[in-house]
Amino acid sequence: MCKKYICPIVIDCIEKDTFEILPNVYLSKMSAEDKEDYFNVIDDIYGIGNVFVTTNDPIQPNINDYGFRLGCDHKIIMPAAIFEQVVATLMLFKTSNFGIKYIRGDQYKDFDIIPNCLYIPKLLLSKEDIPNIRKLYSNIALNINDEIFTKIIQSYKRILSFSELTPDEKYRDLVVILENLYIQGETHNIKKKLSSRVAEYFHVFYAQDYNEIYNFTKNAYSIRSSIAHSGESYFDFENKDNNEFLRLLNITRLSILLYVENLYAFNPEKLKLINITDNTPSSSHR
Repeated sequence: MCKKYICPIVIDCIEKDTFEILPNVYLSKMSAEDKEDYFNVIDDIYGIGNVFVTTNDPIQPNINDYGFRLGCDHKIIMPAAIFEQVVATLMLFKTSNFGIKYIRGDQYKDFDIIPNCLYIPKLLLSKEDIPNIRKLYSNIALNINDEIFTKIIQSYKRILSFSELTPDEKYRDLVVILENLYIQGETHNIKKKLSSRVAEYFHVFYAQDYNEIYNFTKNAYSIRSSIAHSGESYFDFENKDNNEFLRLLNITRLSILLYVENLYAFNPEKLKLINITDNTPSSSHR
């Protein structure tokens, strides 16, 4: 018998009934009985307020576990063998934040993604998304063992999840993912190369304005360098600078999608052929 994971997940879903998002992968709303079974829900004895607490936790649940249980209204049932592919698909499908925990047997054992980035919207799914989810899953399944993809998807997962990373460090690591994709170990003119290559590919594949993407990426790299050297930036991503962070997150997500869907474009020799521009006011991109 194929081993399956039951995975409580923090998302928004407009469907009320169970539906198959991928072959043999089902999404449905969690019932009160589910929450009791998965989390052993008891009264709020710690006085946190409307929070799920379990009696069988080895230690008192921490605030991140509380947040997960409060936000968890759906579950996914999937074969254990494709857990990583499904998680990567859901992470990359939209610019979104979601939490997922998989369960072995009667008790949950492992966290995978725990939501904490309040400045990132929750994943929203519907039946209309199924064709695109399945197409993306097929591409990810082909690349799940690729060395570069494995490295960047683990970093992307940490950025979306609760971790020791500050918002500044998450911003920094998004730019590092772009470097891993577009630079691949080169050591000279990194800012110009990165900005030019991201701008070129977004112009070609996504029909976005070259100069706008170039300038955004160039500025993002400068912020990343500031964070790397001083440990902080002047941004407050959880409040006033949310859009700045979300835009970088989306550019990074779309770049990862480009990698899994157009692997040939990220061959190092192919990348080196892209013209490096200064993007001065007098220059133009053709």
